[in-house]
Amino acid sequence: MEEKEILNEVNGSGKDKVRRILMYIGWGLSAILLVCGIMLISRVMKLNVLTTPYMVILIASVIVVTGVIAFLQKWMVSGIITKIIAIAMSVIMVIGSRYLGATSKALDKMSGMKTQIDNVCVYVLKDSTYESLDDLKDATFGISQTLDRTNTDKALDMIVSKIKTSLVPKEYQGAMQLIDALYNKEVDAIVLNSSFLSVFEGVDNYSDVEDRIRSVWSADIKTDIVDNNNNNNNNEEPTSDPYDQYKNFLYGGDDVFTLYVSGIDTNGSPMVNRNSDVNILITVNTKTRQILMINTPRDFYVPLSISNGVKDKLTHAGCYGIQVSVDTLEMLYGVNIDDYIKINFTGFVDVIDELGGVDVYSEYDFMPRHGTQHFTVGYNHVNGTEALGFVRERYSFGSGDRQRGKNQMALIKAMINKCVSTDTLLNYENILGAVSSSIATSMTTDEITGLVKMQLSDMKGWDIQTYSVDGKGDNLMTFSLTAPNYVMVPTQSTVDMAKEYLRQIYAGETVQVQ
Repeated sequence: MEEKEILNEVNGSGKDKVRRILMYIGWGLSAILLVCGIMLISRVMKLNVLTTPYMVILIASVIVVTGVIAFLQKWMVSGIITKIIAIAMSVIMVIGSRYLGATSKALDKMSGMKTQIDNVCVYVLKDSTYESLDDLKDATFGISQTLDRTNTDKALDMIVSKIKTSLVPKEYQGAMQLIDALYNKEVDAIVLNSSFLSVFEGVDNYSDVEDRIRSVWSADIKTDIVDNNNNNNNNEEPTSDPYDQYKNFLYGGDDVFTLYVSGIDTNGSPMVNRNSDVNILITVNTKTRQILMINTPRDFYVPLSISNGVKDKLTHAGCYGIQVSVDTLEMLYGVNIDDYIKINFTGFVDVIDELGGVDVYSEYDFMPRHGTQHFTVGYNHVNGTEALGFVRERYSFGSGDRQRGKNQMALIKAMINKCVSTDTLLNYENILGAVSSSIATSMTTDEITGLVKMQLSDMKGWDIQTYSVDGKGDNLMTFSLTAPNYVMVPTQSTVDMAKEYLRQIYAGETVQVQ
């Protein structure tokens, strides 16, 4: 009998010991969960994306859940269950913290664009014997008299410093005369901003210019972007609208703001100045919950802000810098553009590949000139390279550039649809890295997160209205190219209609595009 009692006592003490060990393990897991929760909270606070009520809920949830799990460790069964829950929640919080950290880094990389890059090159004929600047010490250089003269002079100073020889370049009126001088061997080399090669697209006898010349030297020249528009002063009286407590995150409290989306098609950083092939104004009225998107064709024949009234293709404004595009569109529509977003469509090849391809809708059956996939009417699954061929094509369509604009919007929609799928989470960081390398914006991180806060303060949907101005094709002289080339002469009635829609959305009226 005594032996049995002793065994029971031993077994009981053994169970108590195991229970205590499990309880200590549970408390340890609770502590780990609390640390993971604090890490998640700090990431959310740094990203500054949640409004105060949501932040309070998050903090309270972490504290309550951790406390409950720690308390339940006194009991064997509930303790085991909560240990599993603690481990799972800790893993989720660590992954969430990692994703939030990656998001914060991506936003920092994309936002606050204050500089632009001009890539200035020394070009020679493709079949010439010149291979480097050192070979050009005794060569004759040509430059444009006025075209991008500031950056040209900076490049000349760099060249002189490198080859240790003074230069007296020949001057020519514009890009076409400069190219002619090289073709005719009046000069051995020319100094030209690489962005201006794109102005020869579709010009007879010059469209193959990039196949006939090559660069032997280049320099990326960075300059500050001057923005005189973003004077965000809030003089409005507060109202009872719950949104008002968050609106100061957005443009000094303005209820209506306009963003400019510029799409370029080139390799490298989106900060490099290039033709702007996509030109979309997005005007948002946060009170009426309406968004108005106005598309302006790339070949629209309008005066640039720097051309002293001489007309040019809108796309050429991008060669002179994003601010010239902004100022030109402000002149055209009479609207203040608060910020801009610059997208490099070539860089989106990597994004689409990281997404595992996307399903894009085509309105036409066609084979792009620069592509390998034949597109059929309906949804087509494409990788990055195939998608680039899809958004570049315009010659297969009777409406030309108008359809290209539609295809670009279709690709963006396809990417958004893929991004919201659960598959994206498996490759989130790589996708985010590719996106941040393809987009640059003048919006600050606070303005971007302010948009999220605004949406969280009022989860109502948005009414999106789209409109595209139109025109008639012609061959006319342009500011950037002193020779006739294809342009789209605006149909003034469509421009006036766009202005009326802008007036309505700024006035708080309901916009209904006809």
